[in-house]
Amino acid sequence: MIDYQSVVDEIRYAIQSEDCELTADLRSANEQYVEACREINKRLRRVEELLNAGLRSEAIQFGEGPPNVIEVVSTLSFPEAEEWSGVVLLYDLPVAEKIKVNIVEQLSEAQLIEEPLQNLLAKHRRLSLARAPLQMRLDVLRQLRQEDPDTYTWDEDVRTFEQARFKEMATVAKEAHQVGDKEQLKQIFDELNSGKWLEPAPKKLIASLRKSLASHSKKAARQEVEELAEQLEQAFSELDIEQAKSLRNRWLQVSKEAALPHDAPTFVSVAPVLGWISDEEEREANEKAYELAVSRLEILLNDGGSIEELESLEHEILSFEKAVPDLLANRLENRLETLRLGEVRSHRLKLGGVVAVLVLLTTVVSILGYRQVRSNAVTTLANHVEHLLNEEQYEKAEAALNSRSDVLQWPKLLNLQTRLDQEVESESNRVKQLERLSQLIEEADSYEAAMQLIEQATPLVKTTDDELEMQRISSEWDNRNRQEMLAKQREVQDAISQVTSQLVAAEAELSADPRSESLQKKLTEIGAAFPSILAKSKGLDSSINGQINSLSSRHKHLINERKKIVELFMKQSDVTTAALITKSPLDVKSDIEVYRQALEQYANVIEDENSSKLLTSAASEAQLWTAGLEWSKLTQSWSKQWPTSPNEVASRIQSCETFLNDYPTAPDLELLNKYITQLKSIERRVPITGDTSPKLKDKLTKILATPLIADSWILQTKQGKRYYLPEEKKINSGLFRFSHFVGYGADELRECGDVKFSDLKNFSAVRSPCSEVADWAQRELNEVDAANWNEFCKKLADSINNNEQMNAFLKLDLLRRVLEMAGEGDVFLSEALKSHIDILQGAQVSPVARWMNPDDLEGKAATSEASQVLEKMGRLKNFNEVWKDAANSQAAMNRQLDSETIMIGWIRASVPQVSIETQWQSKGAWNLYVAFTDAEKTSSQWRNIGEVRTGKIELKPSAKSFVIPGRPVFAMPREVASP
Repeated sequence: MIDYQSVVDEIRYAIQSEDCELTADLRSANEQYVEACREINKRLRRVEELLNAGLRSEAIQFGEGPPNVIEVVSTLSFPEAEEWSGVVLLYDLPVAEKIKVNIVEQLSEAQLIEEPLQNLLAKHRRLSLARAPLQMRLDVLRQLRQEDPDTYTWDEDVRTFEQARFKEMATVAKEAHQVGDKEQLKQIFDELNSGKWLEPAPKKLIASLRKSLASHSKKAARQEVEELAEQLEQAFSELDIEQAKSLRNRWLQVSKEAALPHDAPTFVSVAPVLGWISDEEEREANEKAYELAVSRLEILLNDGGSIEELESLEHEILSFEKAVPDLLANRLENRLETLRLGEVRSHRLKLGGVVAVLVLLTTVVSILGYRQVRSNAVTTLANHVEHLLNEEQYEKAEAALNSRSDVLQWPKLLNLQTRLDQEVESESNRVKQLERLSQLIEEADSYEAAMQLIEQATPLVKTTDDELEMQRISSEWDNRNRQEMLAKQREVQDAISQVTSQLVAAEAELSADPRSESLQKKLTEIGAAFPSILAKSKGLDSSINGQINSLSSRHKHLINERKKIVELFMKQSDVTTAALITKSPLDVKSDIEVYRQALEQYANVIEDENSSKLLTSAASEAQLWTAGLEWSKLTQSWSKQWPTSPNEVASRIQSCETFLNDYPTAPDLELLNKYITQLKSIERRVPITGDTSPKLKDKLTKILATPLIADSWILQTKQGKRYYLPEEKKINSGLFRFSHFVGYGADELRECGDVKFSDLKNFSAVRSPCSEVADWAQRELNEVDAANWNEFCKKLADSINNNEQMNAFLKLDLLRRVLEMAGEGDVFLSEALKSHIDILQGAQVSPVARWMNPDDLEGKAATSEASQVLEKMGRLKNFNEVWKDAANSQAAMNRQLDSETIMIGWIRASVPQVSIETQWQSKGAWNLYVAFTDAEKTSSQWRNIGEVRTGKIELKPSAKSFVIPGRPVFAMPREVASP
């Protein structure tokens, strides 16, 4: 990260100096300043984007860092900025972007606006983090919108939250409707009509709420109707007419709200009570009218009424089917007789003058009048009896007829007597039939049968006593039926409670062990209980059936959920079974295909879409898993890891390259490539029959056959000069001349002038150190094959390196060539010798120097430089250690090649923690791996995710980085080096 203050201080210091010289530090400071301006403008542009998008809080948060944008701009806008621009132009340095100060001003202005809103914003954030109820968060958003009207995003947020609140309200309203929470429904309805909403309230929700409120109001009214019915029946049983009237008035009001059909059981049960109330009211009215008529009669008797008035009032009183009170009846009879006598006397006085004249006529008239009076009395009696018969007052009618002994003499009365006898007989039959039906009703075996009999008996009910008796019987049956229904309802409710408890237990067991046999047994038992409960609920309130249907749906849901879970477990178990691929011989492709199909089938039944996608994605990696097991199968099929004969090597290379062609993204690709490289290195060591290409052995033989190296002798003077002669030479005395090598070839000789015998250190040429080494090497090379190549190279390198007499230049050259060929013949030696070869190859020694010419100054210098290089190389590991390191590396590969890779399980989940499903019973110590691939699946690698200790799987914390659900887990013995 750029230290802005240090950069600016460096620039300001340079400007304030006298010469302002362009130094490397100043140039670097400018580069950092340019980069700082670019970075801060990039951040400012992002701030501007957020502000323009209405995301003021996000813009402020982004600008405040770290580092704080305003502080950085303040630092970069130093006072000498214009002078520095001149220096930049003077030295042709990169020019920094102009800082976007206008955006800084916008950010500062946003901070001023934001500050008063901090409390509301903090409350908004707290509620969001706490996942507070939508209603609370919506209230805060509305306050923010009111306090910050210029930020249009508040409108969007409020509308978004309102839409979410509508959905929540619909859910809550549905639940409230189900449990009958009228108060909750009223609160939701009031909130919808509060006038705070930006979004229009859903018409469907409002209509649903109104319907629910109306439904629950109706339900409450129906509940009150039930209570009123019980109270009315109680008042009826106590004959409390006043209480009954009060309850009847409330009943009439509430029954309208309940909107019950007229044939509803409640209406039927209360109808007799209402009829009794009406009858009582009618009786009371008649009683009052009777009492009023009696009062009027008493007044008329006191005031003196006419015969017509008194008889009319008497007839009115008798119409109430009640006799005139005895005292008034006597007074009325006396009064009527008195009035009649008065009339007679009046007539007598008027007729007194002619009495004597009309004595005979009077006698005749008297006789005729007597007969007329009798006839009138009979007519009056007949009318009265007929009235009584019409009113079905048979006892009074019989008494009236019995009051005369001459009924048989009067046809009219005789007819009435006949009618009376017929109607009495008919009434007797009706009463008998009604009594028989009443007895049958009381003995009925069911409420329905009783109601049918009551319906038959109803037309036979005529008298008030009949009605009261029928009401009593009907009420008894209604009470009995109500008690039976209550008992049945309690029984059904108990059964519902039992089923509910069983469902709760089943739901808990579904969460704990969905595959248990006991859960299946419980679900079967619950299902078997529903037909019986439904049968018992027949005739009960519809809400009972609603509860039963709800429980039945819940039961079916549990069965379906268990079926899904069991299927899921079975599919998961299939995956776990298929993920265990450990037994030989392996049919890798078939076994992996079984696992892949099981994985895809499992993915198809998982409801979580994201998990399903991950499993499906993992299934597409099947080629990698096949490659991992096929490579292990291939290595296990080898009788030996490293073939020795050329034909075996060639065959092994071909099989590995075929595998590589088939599985280019195999997780063992690095090991495979290195193995192939080593095989090809082995192939390069020695000649192969039929292969004319030069091998390393041929190249080394050729180098060692060079005339200077293969066959040279040294003649050394006392002055330290060494001459390399092409032949052995002995010096006796005097001066002599000879030819010596000035190059490596036999044709690169030079004639030496006269040399004094006395100048020689030795008087005969000796075998050169390089030729001695060459002699030994040529003999050894005859026995060298691919198997002992490395050993020979080490001995040769040691022989050269440890030869103190060999020229340093030649030693360096020979060592370089030998070590290079050792590396070419063995990839492990190539890695182990890299530092040595790098030093030898990087030596700044002239390759054409004539080191073998003692008079060549360049050759002497090259030899000296070669000595220094050899000394530097000597500080590295000796060849024994190097060859040992190479052998260890090859041994590590050998262990990998020798180890069998097995597939033991799969990743079921990667969050919140890695979960492995396996049926593997492990023995020993193992490392666990997954085949990790990049997004394009162009390559893969083994990634260690854990290990097995004492049969227990232990995962690494870093395992999450390499796993996705569905990837199989592979195991390799722990003593094998990690791939």
